[in-house]
Amino acid sequence: MTLQGPFKIKRINGWHVVVDGRDSIVSAPRSSYAQSTELVDELTKRARQKKRNCMCCGGSFMSEGPHNRLCNPCRARGTSLPPEAAIPSRSGLQSR
Repeated sequence: MTLQGPFKIKRINGWHVVVDGRDSIVSAPRSSYAQSTELVDELTKRARQKKRNCMCCGGSFMSEGPHNRLCNPCRARGTSLPPEAAIPSRSGLQSR
């Protein structure tokens, strides 16, 4: 199933159901609003996931969203900079 956000909760016949951006029901009826809210959070997270290329090695991996651009092996190999290291910025100015 292709997920289409944003997801909303609708009350139908006393039950809570989750609908997608096309107003299609994407969940079984739930008795509690809290359960539906948790499902909306999970579906939103899954909808952002897609295959992306790692910015470091170029390999393909399943990304959690636009913020996640490094595969796990490259992220694990990353080094932390010492506090005095200059951090390059897009404007060319160094901050710290």
